[in-house]
Amino acid sequence: MWTVVIYSGIVADLLRTKGILRTTAVGKWCTTIGFVGAGACLVAAGYQYVECCSCQHSQAAMNVIIIAVGLSGISMAGWGFNHFDLATTYALTLMGIIVR
Repeated sequence: MWTVVIYSGIVADLLRTKGILRTTAVGKWCTTIGFVGAGACLVAAGYQYVECCSCQHSQAAMNVIIIAVGLSGISMAGWGFNHFDLATTYALTLMGIIVR
């Protein structure tokens, strides 16, 4: 998950600095992709049919859950932009208070 968080943050920052998307749009897109993608993967994992300890189906369910955790890392990039959008001057102070 941490690799997805790092690379999605880099991509989100590039989208913002190049002027492709505004700060609010970057935050909303990252949060939406992270939460909806992870939710869809978890719903798909629930539909993996396991009969009599079949390793193939449990492996597929595990892979879908791993993808869900990775996609949830994208939402962290949108969460980080929320502080800069709300109060640019006090963004680091806000992150310090909330993360603690």
